[in-house]
Amino acid sequence: MIGVTPFEKVYSGALIKGRREVVVTGDQGVSPLRCLDFFAPGFAWGFHGAAPDELAIAILHDYFGVRRPVVDERILGLYRAFAEDIVSKLATDRRWSLPAGLVAKWVDQRVNPALVTAS
Repeated sequence: MIGVTPFEKVYSGALIKGRREVVVTGDQGVSPLRCLDFFAPGFAWGFHGAAPDELAIAILHDYFGVRRPVVDERILGLYRAFAEDIVSKLATDRRWSLPAGLVAKWVDQRVNPALVTAS
């Protein structure tokens, strides 16, 4: 992305007319987050399950800038913990926003656990 750091991206979701919608806001404006249909044909949040796992994979896939519709190894190694730590705690009764900077912080803590103990 030219001129935009990943920290400027924001992932947000809401229940709109009975449907869960997740968008990414960044340098290209607002666009729907791509569902990879790895576990479920759509997204959910606020609990544990296949659709929240799908959201975790989609957010990490977008965050890491993976352009192929294939989930790579680093995402496979992180998505379950991301779903448990982040996605399962997102509000189900109102719109939520997740800045990419918080995703980066979470990834750094998972990939470099020494950073957490040193703080």
